[in-house]
Amino acid sequence: MPISTNIKWVCSTSYHARRGAIENSFSYNVDYLLLPVDAPIRINSPFLKHNKFGLFSFHDKDHGPVVEGAEERSIFDIAAQMIDSENLGQVCDGKIWLYTQPRFLGFVFNPVSFWYFFDKQENLRVVLAEVNNRAGGRHFYICRHDDFAPIKPKHRILVKKIFHVSPFQDVKGKYTFRFVFKKNKIGGWIDYQADDKGLYATLSGQISELQNRKMLKSACLRPFGAMRVVWLIYWQALKLRIKGAKFRSTPKQNDKRISR
Repeated sequence: MPISTNIKWVCSTSYHARRGAIENSFSYNVDYLLLPVDAPIRINSPFLKHNKFGLFSFHDKDHGPVVEGAEERSIFDIAAQMIDSENLGQVCDGKIWLYTQPRFLGFVFNPVSFWYFFDKQENLRVVLAEVNNRAGGRHFYICRHDDFAPIKPKHRILVKKIFHVSPFQDVKGKYTFRFVFKKNKIGGWIDYQADDKGLYATLSGQISELQNRKMLKSACLRPFGAMRVVWLIYWQALKLRIKGAKFRSTPKQNDKRISR
């Protein structure tokens, strides 16, 4: 039976394919949450906790620009800050959803989370791509049309890459984003291009009701959650090194936290 909650469960698939002389690709199943940002979070489950330790848990402090005092903010505060700083209030006056990976036994690492901002007519207007790297950095790419027109699945949105993510990719080039948010499906598609190199990455899944049995099944099928994701990242990095990919040291973090 579904749990008494307004949180959704998303059995997702993450796919990466590298471009260039050294090719590499992989696809993994990962478990994500879809959380309401514009309404209080309701949870009634022994396996999912909010701002507390649990088998799975969601902590507000894991999101938002990395600044002093960030641990005191809720995801609602973060969204309100973004709406104010980016003058989104006139168009983003509807629901807000956060598509993100939960903690597993207290451990968290989210390569990317997506914030979906809607208007009152349920049109998608803005998406924030919240990107983290293994050096502890975090950056927001604001994806929208210049005129704030509704974002449709067929639309492509370009942003300049300015944040270090992979030690096997330079900090240059551009991202082309595409987004889908339907009743039963959600996803973000990222096409990164830098000269003749780049990467194609996707994160998408089927939206379903949150159930205790689903969380237990996921914990058995994909044990360790976010820890597993980090191990898989290092496994793919080892494969690239063996193939001869050039390793780049982590550059100084860019002080700019938001790209418009």
